[in-house]
Amino acid sequence: MIAMHPLPGALVPLLRKRHQCHPAPTRGAVMADTAITTLVPDPQVAEECGGVTLMTLWRWDKSKKMKALGWPPKVNVNGRNYRNRAKLEGFKAKLEALAERGGK
Repeated sequence: MIAMHPLPGALVPLLRKRHQCHPAPTRGAVMADTAITTLVPDPQVAEECGGVTLMTLWRWDKSKKMKALGWPPKVNVNGRNYRNRAKLEGFKAKLEALAERGGK
């Protein structure tokens, strides 16, 4: 039988402190401080963009046309890619406006 080791005692207070300092926002809550940047993980961005693949997001990062449309640059945190929520919503709004005009 393999003995299960609990978390080292030094990590437990750190984990508790992290969760107490950064509580999850409740549904419908309005953020009072607009200086806080909300980052969205790339898998969620891919789903919001119509279920495209992560490879498509990588291609969009390289595309000059997408950059011209306001595609938000990636933010790499610990080897994972995220996008700024405000910039992503701006990009979506720009695409919707472009679609309403018929792509012109």
